[in-house]
Amino acid sequence: MRRILIAIDGSDNALRAVRQVVSLAPELREPPQLLLANVQPVVVSGGVRTFVNADQVDTWYRSEGEKALASARDLLAAAGDGPIGIAAGELIPAARNTLNRLIAAHA
Repeated sequence: MRRILIAIDGSDNALRAVRQVVSLAPELREPPQLLLANVQPVVVSGGVRTFVNADQVDTWYRSEGEKALASARDLLAAAGDGPIGIAAGELIPAARNTLNRLIAAHA
């Protein structure tokens, strides 16, 4: 099964990429698994950590990520597709695996 990793930052360009994948999916032999990825920039300095605990920081990052992903998830739901869940620690290996397959397919 083909996996397609789409970087989502909440921008119009990211949503355009989701729309493009949705429009091309019917042309594939089998439906792809779609992975939506959002990476938040580090905005918490060492000084802030003195006043805010790690759980609060993680909650904030998760909330910001969910906001960025919301529109892309809505587009996929409207198309009848849904992203597969992926844990943050699995993102890099999954991306490498996807990239390696793309390189091998075009070599």
